[in-house]
Parts: sequence; C-alpha cells; structure tokens
Amino acid sequence: EGRPYTMGEYSIVENTIIPEPVYRNLFPLNSGDLFDQGQINEWITSLEEIHNNTGYLNYGIRQNVSIRNDDVVDIEFVVHENDQIFVNRVGFSGNVTTRDKVLRRELLIREGDVFRLNFFRNSMLRINQLGFFDVTHDEPDIKFLPNENKVNITIKGQESGVNEINFGVGYSDFRGRNGFFSFSTLNFLGRGETLKVQAQLGSISDTYDLTFVEPWLFDKPRGFSARIFDTRSNFLGFVQERFGFQTGLSFRPSTFTKYSISYLFSEINIPTVQSPAFHPVENLLTSSFTQSLMYDTTDHPFFPTRGRKAFTSLELAPWQTGGDTFFYKFSVGGSHYFDAFKKTFFGVN
Repeated sequence: EGRPYTMGEYSIVENTIIPEPVYRNLFPLNSGDLFDQGQINEWITSLEEIHNNTGYLNYGIRQNVSIRNDDVVDIEFVVHENDQIFVNRVGFSGNVTTRDKVLRRELLIREGDVFRLNFFRNSMLRINQLGFFDVTHDEPDIKFLPNENKVNITIKGQESGVNEINFGVGYSDFRGRNGFFSFSTLNFLGRGETLKVQAQLGSISDTYDLTFVEPWLFDKPRGFSARIFDTRSNFLGFVQERFGFQTGLSFRPSTFTKYSISYLFSEINIPTVQSPAFHPVENLLTSSFTQSLMYDTTDHPFFPTRGRKAFTSLELAPWQTGGDTFFYKFSVGGSHYFDAFKKTFFGVN
C-alpha cells in the first residue's frame, strides 16, 4: 500500500466571483491531515452548486498537484468561472388547457435574468404545487445558444386532475334518501382559478355550497377567495337552518410562505322544535376573523412525496364583530414527507 500521504499547503487562484475565504471555510482538510481525494471532490461539488446558483453553469476547477518530502501533497486550485449564463426564452409544452401566464407567473426567473439554478428548481417546485401541471415526469429542455452566454428553456409537463364531477343517489340513516352533485376544478377555464359547486338534497338534509378562489388577483401574488353556503337539516326533535359566507385575502411574504386572512359570517335558525328539551333559536350569529401562516415545500398539494409543511392559524370571534358567540380557536401543525424505498413514501404529521 505504501506510505500514507498528508495534506500540505493549498492555494486558490483566478477566482473573481466567490471570495477566497468562502473556499477556505468549506475546505474539508487541514495541513497535516491524511490526504483524502474523496473529500476534496465533494468540496468541489459543493462549490459547483454555489457557482450554479450565481449563474456560472460552466464553472470548473483544475488541480495542480505537487509532492514534496515524498508524502506531503500541495495543491493549487485553478478556478475557471467562464461566462455568466442568462435566460433568453422560457416556454412550456404539454399545457393544452392551462394558459401560459398561469405557469409563467410561478417562475422566479424571467427572460433576461441570470440563470440561477436554485431559482429554477424552486420555480419547477412552485409549478408542480399547482396540482394540475405535473413537471416531474419529463426533464426540462435547456439549450445553450451558439456562441452566446444564453439559454432557451422549455418546461415540459402533463395536465392532470383539472376537473372533477360527482353525482349520485343514495340512502343513509342520517340523511335518509338523498341525491348529490358536485363539480370542482383547480384550473377553471385554464386560468388557474379554483371553483367548487356542491348540492345535496335529501329527506333529512339539504346543502348548497359554492367556493371560488383567485390565487393571483389582478395578476399579482395576492389571492382572493369567496364562499357561500346554505344548509337545512332535520334533526331528531328540531330543524336547523344555517346560512353564511366567507371571504378572504392571501399574500406571499416569501417564495414558499403564504399569509391569509378571512372573515366568516353565519346565521343559524332553529324555527321548529318538537321536544321540550330544546328551544327555538332565531338569528344566532357567528362573526369571526381567521389569520393563518403556512410554509410549504411539498412537491404536490394532494399526493406529496417529499418536502415539509408547517402552519399556524388563529380564529377570533370577539363581541366587536357583532356576533352572538364569542370564542377563539388556535391551531398549529406540520407534515414532513420523505422517501422510504422504491416508490413508497412516508409522511409524519
């Protein structure tokens, strides 16, 4: 096997973008340590990630190795940064229904920007988080323009889970004879809007529910939501009627963080009481505000395989809002998803 080699002195030359202290702080070996080429290769790979995130995709390092005293390795690292790469054009393929702007507005890089690899990866994740355009099956097409420091990008995807229609008739002890119809879409008319319509009619309970969500109000990263509902239920001994609406706004403080605030108003009436144990109720009002903050890096809204999600919310119904019920509700939670084996994934909540 021969004598072991030790690490001697090293120098870094021709670097202009990343300061030399960054290279040295990440270097895994000290003078006198056993020489380990594997750790040095990992160091070079980590530096490649840093350079790629600043737009230097053609970065490389040449190692000039010299041996002194038969077992001491001195290395000169020659940095080749080459030209910074810019985005010339971004296009999409596979979006038959979805409009280009619905996907383009999720991008963190634009035409003319520096091509930062971490920004591009986060852009792909944000597109996949929409839930109706899957970009995990096909690699994006990145082509360098001849004799230019620019790239053309084509993001390939498959539309899925766009529209859902359910209807049927049935019988249950709670609802008796009933029929239902529901329609929901995450991509209404290809605009990326959510629309849900639900109607359920039965001998015991009738429900009507309409929800609309605009995630990019006026093409800005702020959302608007509105919901209206009406329910009538025949319980044992009394009839309950509930009507109300909910509206809200949302904002994005950072790439994967969303802050939401909403207002809920509902009115409950119990006009018919057949049992002396209950009393009729008229105009029982609930008026509350809810604030929530969510951080989400999961790769899909319904079938996540990796990433994490954390949220906290606070609902307040004080007397100042004009309701008859006063309460507060605080919630906090989180999820983490990771690979297990083959195509199996685990989630911890």
